Amino acid sequence: MPEWPDLSVVRRRLEAAVGGRRVVHAEERQPLVLRLPVAGPLERLLAGRVLAGVDLRGKFLGFTFDDGAELVTNPMLTGVFSLAPRRDACIRLGLEGDVVLDYADPKRMGKVYYVPAGVSRDAAVAGYAGQGPNADLEGLSAADFARRGRTRRCEVRNLLLDPTFVAGIGNAYADEILWAARLHPKRPVRDLGKAEWDALHAAVRDVLAEAERLVEAELPPDLGTKIRSHMKVRGQAGEPCPRCGARIVRRHLGYLETDFCPRCQPDPSGLFPLPEPGRGW
Repeated sequence: MPEWPDLSVVRRRLEAAVGGRRVVHAEERQPLVLRLPVAGPLERLLAGRVLAGVDLRGKFLGFTFDDGAELVTNPMLTGVFSLAPRRDACIRLGLEGDVVLDYADPKRMGKVYYVPAGVSRDAAVAGYAGQGPNADLEGLSAADFARRGRTRRCEVRNLLLDPTFVAGIGNAYADEILWAARLHPKRPVRDLGKAEWDALHAAVRDVLAEAERLVEAELPPDLGTKIRSHMKVRGQAGEPCPRCGARIVRRHLGYLETDFCPRCQPDPSGLFPLPEPGRGW
């Protein structure tokens, strides 16, 4: 799933590539992903409009046009943006200067909303209203972060995944943040002390900032992919922890999976003991 570091880099790249350009044509190649509250094809709604800007809110990437209309995208699990034509494109915008912007989604799980001028995103886009601060935590102090978190009754991993608490974190970076903070994913939020809240706040900022830097360095000019080569624990089950050498494990939490180090991130309940030497879960 594209998360804050991916989308933040993509937003900057798209702003530079398509911002201020006029739409020459717009195609709905896979209409299933497009939500249109008004009648008419996308071509009629966008052709001739200038793409004025690109913004990011949580996991939603928004494109604003000069008439006030917007396209708001929620890529979900498999949606990607590309500045090169893709055969599997769901939506394609052709812009002046022979610039192409494709949105592709192999599993058709993402959603692209057309929001007419004068209509709020909160009203038109499912899941947009009620989001918490963006995941970069800009302007949110460690004290305020902890104050907001202490009102919840959940496990710490679920807290990070809750967009009403912090918007923009998904499964992959939740695992990375908890590893950096040395917190077990099932630690109840109510049990965290001040030092742990401070560590979690710092881990959110530091992990996402470093990931954004690495994604920027590795993402191809045409976009179209997700960069995960820098992950410390996510996707590394069975490999040694880069900090202590214990074997990274994967466990199911409900319908989700989480990867973590059982030595660096001990579970005080004892429900998830360390693997026996030489054996994994």
